Amino acid sequence: MSYTCVKCGCEDVIPSAPCPTSVGCPTPSKCEETFSTTCLIYTGDDIKCGNVTVVHKNDPINTALAAIVNEVCNALNNASFTVTINTTGSGLSCSVTPTSNPLTFNWTIEQGTFNGHTITGLNTGSSIVLTPISGNTLRVGTLSSITNLLYMTHIRLEVTNGLGNKVTQYYNYTNTTLD
Repeated sequence: MSYTCVKCGCEDVIPSAPCPTSVGCPTPSKCEETFSTTCLIYTGDDIKCGNVTVVHKNDPINTALAAIVNEVCNALNNASFTVTINTTGSGLSCSVTPTSNPLTFNWTIEQGTFNGHTITGLNTGSSIVLTPISGNTLRVGTLSSITNLLYMTHIRLEVTNGLGNKVTQYYNYTNTTLD
């Protein structure tokens, strides 16, 4: 085996075999040569996480290992996120912190057949429009012979971040109109 890495911090001395092994190891491994990880070069294809290259061909092994550890730590640190649902003029919107793009959204109605609203348009964005269902109301309170109609719907939102982690939130959406 040729030893071409002389000026990059490698030791010129090759240790003797066998290499030290942990106590109680029944079959100690033999070690022919030991090199600094700064001298060993990764020669395989680029290693990617999605579209991001984590390890490039010809990176030193120490750089490759550090990049892999960083990716694992980033994934663990971004595994949890918070979803907040807010009422808008005619529906709901959500905010996600911290974000790990891309985010996917799936809004659904989570109650029986007596829904107060229907989702109008797409249910896969960060906000939805809710339209009251005529007749699916509760009459509440009267003030000077005016009755309010209460529309109520139990909403479920599932958000998936770019790492594949999911958070599910539930929200009771209500609005009233005059009868």
